[in-house]
Amino acid sequence: MQAEADAVLGDDQPAFEHMKRLGFTRDVFREAMRLYPPVAFLARDCPAGDRLGKRDIPPGSVVMVSPWLSHRQAERWTEPHAFDPDRFGCPEGKAAMAGGYFPFSVGPRVCPGAAFALQEAVLVLAMLSRRLRFEADPAWTPVPVARLTLRSANGVQLRVFRRGGG
Repeated sequence: MQAEADAVLGDDQPAFEHMKRLGFTRDVFREAMRLYPPVAFLARDCPAGDRLGKRDIPPGSVVMVSPWLSHRQAERWTEPHAFDPDRFGCPEGKAAMAGGYFPFSVGPRVCPGAAFALQEAVLVLAMLSRRLRFEADPAWTPVPVARLTLRSANGVQLRVFRRGGG
């Protein structure tokens, strides 16, 4: 990510025009959202009823769908619990995304800020990685907790270094 930020941004301020050349940084964000989506569950009303596979959904039901679980299905994702930004560049990863990747919901109820969140996150990550180096504490494992949003109950353990120094 640092090499990409250096090559694409140089000393420039990040701008929308840089987005198409920050593909790996975009995939790092996508992978972070796959493993840790903003919400654990999405609720949808089903006023008329429906059928899902072999199950009838009675009228007036509330259907819950979980990006957290869908993004970890071994039937869909290769090594679903591993952090692998490169998965989005291969045919299997693209196929998995098409049917089971929805960190910001999907369809007519998709988060209206999803595209902005992606652009902003990619540019911020590129800007930060241009100047800083991050190291995760290998002994730390996040403890996800679902509140209004999904978050880590034990925070985030990172060491941050200025690039070029220690």
